Amino acid sequence: MLIVVQKMSAKVANVTKSDLATLLRTSFGARVATPAVLLMVIANVITMGADLMAMGAAFELLTGIKFVFWIVPLAGLMAFVTIFTDYKVLSKYLLWLVAVFGTYIVAAFLARPNWGEVLGSTVVRT
Repeated sequence: MLIVVQKMSAKVANVTKSDLATLLRTSFGARVATPAVLLMVIANVITMGADLMAMGAAFELLTGIKFVFWIVPLAGLMAFVTIFTDYKVLSKYLLWLVAVFGTYIVAAFLARPNWGEVLGSTVVRT
């Protein structure tokens, strides 16, 4: 759902040359735009927190140091990279990261799960 919303927002911004908050405010007024923007901010903060906790957990697996101690340094690193790195340079590294995420698909097949059970568990809660 996150990908769909981001893609939709990008398409709207590309067509209108404006951001989603401005479009909501001009189309529906501040009474609709303000709660919508607040909900987007809350969702983004929760998503960033979950991502930082996941990165901290990964570093805990690698180092044995509790994940909580990794959250602030990782947040600082991500802020630094986001603010001070040139987008063209960053996008090249992120493109290679997509290939790394492709290993999840390979790992799923190498694990040789019972695909019938996987599909059944996808639809029916166990």
